[in-house]
Amino acid sequence: ENAAKDDTIIWRSIVVHWPFFSIGKSHGDTEILKLTLLKTLFENKVDVVLSGHDHAIQYIRMTRNNFEQHGYRLQSKTTNHCEITTIGLESNPTITMKQGDALHQIVSGNGGDSIYELCSDRVTKYEEVVFAASTYGFVDIRMSATKFEIRNYLLQDQGTWNGRLIIERS
Repeated sequence: ENAAKDDTIIWRSIVVHWPFFSIGKSHGDTEILKLTLLKTLFENKVDVVLSGHDHAIQYIRMTRNNFEQHGYRLQSKTTNHCEITTIGLESNPTITMKQGDALHQIVSGNGGDSIYELCSDRVTKYEEVVFAASTYGFVDIRMSATKFEIRNYLLQDQGTWNGRLIIERS
């Protein structure tokens, strides 16, 4: 809470093992984290949540507006459409957002054991899956006074894919 009031802190991020949001078949959202901590993260102006656990890479965001209007919703555990796939990676995007517009969660658990299938029917209408992939890879994080940049390196049949998320300081 003190960090939210400290103007000298440029970026606020937390690292957790289990993701708040996930479309991974083996895990899904961690409802207890959403129930107990999501409001606190928004109140304390956290920019980025880094997590692992799910064996896939995922970038899921919840906008401040959606949270303020709707809170959070429990995720459906019904999974009718799960597969080894990629979502939102077709255009090799660079996504730029202003600081404070959303809570950005990066799941990077794709460096070890078997890869998880992704279930596109697990996401609620209050979160947005910007991109996700069932493949091996890693995340590179770069911070400066004006930008928080996350680069995703995914190993796929066609080589290394590089997508970027840039959060600009407001």
